[in-house]
Amino acid sequence: MAIAANQIPYVVNLSSNGAHLPQGMGLISGLYEVEQQLNAAASTMIHLQPGFFMENYLMQLEPIRTANSVLLPVSGDRHLAMIATQDIATVAAELLLQRNWSGHAVLGLHGATDLSFDEVAAILSQELGRSIVHVPMTSEQFHDSLLQMEASESVATDM
Repeated sequence: MAIAANQIPYVVNLSSNGAHLPQGMGLISGLYEVEQQLNAAASTMIHLQPGFFMENYLMQLEPIRTANSVLLPVSGDRHLAMIATQDIATVAAELLLQRNWSGHAVLGLHGATDLSFDEVAAILSQELGRSIVHVPMTSEQFHDSLLQMEASESVATDM
């Protein structure tokens, strides 16, 4: 692996919440093996495991614009740790610049508070000045929507 061959002293890996589980997490389960391989290659390694990216809502622009809806395959009252990618980048940069850590570690990243999908819809409503609602989709509807966005069949199935 290039990390070991080039003796890279500090490695920060963008992983995901749930990557500590070898199975049962859909596409995220593949990150378990990535973390294991990186741990074997690097003596000083930290895995950033953020929650749900706030930017995932960018895929909701069309239903927000046309139907005042956020369409996701989860219950509106489900709370998740959410974080902006800029905040993740800031943490990664600080870790690489400070270099005051050693060994292997996992760092969970999240925003100031966990939010439900209904709460995010309420925030969007306030910011946009119109009512936005979270509408739970079935797994089949979500699968079909991913295919319409040109995701591969395997990605659509594993999501």
